[in-house]
Amino acid sequence: MATRYQQAFSTALGGQVLAQPVIAQGTLIVATETDVVAGLNPLTGAVIWQRTLGTPVASSVDGCGDLSPWRGVTSTPVVDPTTGSVFIMDEESVAGAVTFELHKIDPTTGVEQPSFPLTVAGSATNQRSTAFVAAQELQRPGLLELDGKVFAGFASHCDDEPWNGWIDALATDGSSQVLWAAEPAAKGQAGIWQAGAGLASDGDRQLLLSTGNGPGMAAGTPGTSPGRTLGDSAVRLHLVAKGTLKATDFFAPYDQNLLAAGDFDFGSGGITVLPTSMGSPATPRLLTAVSKGGWLYLLDATSLGGTGRGADGADAVVARVQLGGKILATASVSPDDSMVYVTTMGTPGAPGVPAPGRSIVAVQVTNVNGRSGLKVVARSSGDMGLGASSPSISTRTSSGGGLGDPGVLWVSRCNAGLAMPCTDASLDAYDATPSNGRLVELASWPIGNGAKFAQPLVAGGMVYVGTATGVAAVGEATRGPVTSSSSLNVAAAPVSSTASVQGTLRITAAIPVTITSVALSSSAISADQAALAAASTTPATSFQIPITVDTSQLAALGEHTALATVSTSGGTTTTPLVVRTTLAGPFLLERRPPRFQSIGGVAPGQVRTVPLTLTNIGLAPLHVTGISLPGAPFFLSGFSPVGAIIQPGATLTYSVGVIGVAGQGVVSSNMSVATDGGNAQITLTAVTSP
Repeated sequence: MATRYQQAFSTALGGQVLAQPVIAQGTLIVATETDVVAGLNPLTGAVIWQRTLGTPVASSVDGCGDLSPWRGVTSTPVVDPTTGSVFIMDEESVAGAVTFELHKIDPTTGVEQPSFPLTVAGSATNQRSTAFVAAQELQRPGLLELDGKVFAGFASHCDDEPWNGWIDALATDGSSQVLWAAEPAAKGQAGIWQAGAGLASDGDRQLLLSTGNGPGMAAGTPGTSPGRTLGDSAVRLHLVAKGTLKATDFFAPYDQNLLAAGDFDFGSGGITVLPTSMGSPATPRLLTAVSKGGWLYLLDATSLGGTGRGADGADAVVARVQLGGKILATASVSPDDSMVYVTTMGTPGAPGVPAPGRSIVAVQVTNVNGRSGLKVVARSSGDMGLGASSPSISTRTSSGGGLGDPGVLWVSRCNAGLAMPCTDASLDAYDATPSNGRLVELASWPIGNGAKFAQPLVAGGMVYVGTATGVAAVGEATRGPVTSSSSLNVAAAPVSSTASVQGTLRITAAIPVTITSVALSSSAISADQAALAAASTTPATSFQIPITVDTSQLAALGEHTALATVSTSGGTTTTPLVVRTTLAGPFLLERRPPRFQSIGGVAPGQVRTVPLTLTNIGLAPLHVTGISLPGAPFFLSGFSPVGAIIQPGATLTYSVGVIGVAGQGVVSSNMSVATDGGNAQITLTAVTSP
């Protein structure tokens, strides 16, 4: 179980670490937004070497505080498998001008290699009049090395115009670079951001990426005819023999323009290339892509689908499924290649209230009658705040040791809801095997102030994650025979309730020990003194100490983490105690879909309906008080939910429909549902073929 492990070290490096750490030649490489790169001992966290690449760029330069106060290294480096060198892209201020520099360093010493750094500069090979302007760009996606090139993707700072989506292919010997722009013939946009996910490849000279908001191709455009407006798209690029990049295939949702207008852009995560074992006879090669609107798409890797090429003008995709909430993450593949995991987030219904759909969702990739599909099979119980990462996965090692728990999901989680920067982050472990529709949390380690979308690295029996000040690591407990865990991580309590919450602190040991003390970091939590007294005199290999949480001291909504430090005659162990608080009254938590529902295609004269779900996470009944109906051709199907009462923890499902009107094309309308605990605002879209 993941609860055998404890925090191994936390090393401060003086800046945010959004880039995933990497290991090269036995050294842990960590890069910060203050432009500091360090080589660490991967077991102890001791700094072996440290250097500053350049002068970081102050966020005040352009007023974008998304990364504050400095921007230095934001993307995940890449390791050259042949030489062991590490390529790192940083943003620097040089004589007052913003530049991007690709560095090539020796991981054992930090020394720069010959011909580097290389400055990103030039014009797009697909439109020579479009030049790269560093001050308008952010380099967020992880780097990719392929065919003697390092590929880097670029997007915007806070969507401040002008910007463009760029790919730069830089030679690993520093001799050349090739630039490609996603919107060279338009005003720009179509940033390649992907919430930090790395660029992908599924073959020789093939590059896969996703773009965000920006002008898109006309409805009906085949995927094999990508033009020069590739906003909100999954794009395949080919590095042709003469050294240029060429778009050869694409997919964009049928309602791409509406998505862009509402900031529900498609490219809010990266492309995941699925193993061939997950394919089917109809589609043996598959990819996944995501959108902020909560959709997980399953695409045919050999024919991405274009736009509006499906039935009745809808999406020509293998499958898609609505996960609820907002997706700012990339799908991770299960150890047995049967499912993918996606982190979802959401937007609040009222200030300070947890948002809808904040969970890790397990989605099975099905094969029915030779055709692939998607099916949601489980969700985690933990609340994923804004900035939570995509999951990383550990599997059993060949020796059966280390962090080889079969199928453990590791995620960095911001426990402060929508608050940024994240001041209450944790590294959490979940069982990757669903149990009764849930992904069960195994353990959680507080890591202090977190870093946005900081995906953990699993390597060498350790798990590493970037924080707001450096890097933290969890490893197998080696400091003694004692480990501990807590059952409080499943508790929920009303804020300022006079009632207390009961839980259990469990301590296990390899040999009989006695407990000498239990130190709790929160005055709201107390341990049973009689049980402690008994444990201090009677040696045993396991103890269960009752603990009580005074919820009247927990004034804020959300998740509260404290530490229990247990000292025994055989060693010391530390475990987190997690208490979740919710409202004492009703509240509308879950809006599925969250503000945007793409219904899809409908033939002229035909009717299509989709379900919508409301969930009450409060501790009192929720009353539906009114509804604002959508305009034609949309309608409420079946019954009106007005007057309905949703009990605590229960859901209410109703339907909306659309009637296909010949020649109408893409249509949209807004609707809302009012309750005494908040309102659900929803935009509906559909398309009718000509």
